[in-house]
Amino acid sequence: MSDNASILFANHRLFSLLAILILGCGKQPAPPRPNGENVAPARQTAAEVVQKHDLLRDGTGVMLHFIDIPMREHGYKAFDSSVIRSRAELEAFLQGVASQQHWNRKDEFLSAVENADLNFDSDTLLLIRDTEGSGSVRVWIETPRLIETELVCQIRRTRPMEFTMDMAYYCFAIVVPRDLAKTIRIIGSNTSSRYIVDDDGTGQLRRSHSNDIELAVENTLPEAQSATEHLSTEPDRELPR
Repeated sequence: MSDNASILFANHRLFSLLAILILGCGKQPAPPRPNGENVAPARQTAAEVVQKHDLLRDGTGVMLHFIDIPMREHGYKAFDSSVIRSRAELEAFLQGVASQQHWNRKDEFLSAVENADLNFDSDTLLLIRDTEGSGSVRVWIETPRLIETELVCQIRRTRPMEFTMDMAYYCFAIVVPRDLAKTIRIIGSNTSSRYIVDDDGTGQLRRSHSNDIELAVENTLPEAQSATEHLSTEPDRELPR
């Protein structure tokens, strides 16, 4: 065997031995103890992670009628997310809006709601509010989903790299059939606290929405409130810092 052939053969054996040593010296897992202390939890699939962290991946998507109101309007700061369940509640709400100041497209909003031809024998009107600290944030609602007896509506938003320095107030008006669900859960709404001024002039603090908002389709929940109960007569009086 020539010297070159011997060197090549020796190098081949050396590399083979190194490969065996590297592969064989990896740390082997310890056998599981009887009490299972060192047993790693089962790895979650992507579907399980999504199901755990995003409620909207459950249930059934439902196509509901969205009333064509202005999506963004300064006057929306006067009320919260709410369910309107009767003609009397709707008229009281619209009268309150009509007396409000600091609206830009009030007539367009009133006209759209009044002409929606709502039948409160079979339907309710859901108002979903959202407030953003910048008008450059893009806001929309996922397709509502029915999970057992609860209708889930989730607000989504896309934030840009740079923000404009303007407040933005949004509202979505959705017709919800009475027999569709018992409760409505709104996820992701960002509305800020401020004082509501009652008819007698007393200032009342409104709690901010830091958690999901739950509303009753029928007025059965103790915490359920009508749109008129949320309506402020002084929308520009902010909570003092």
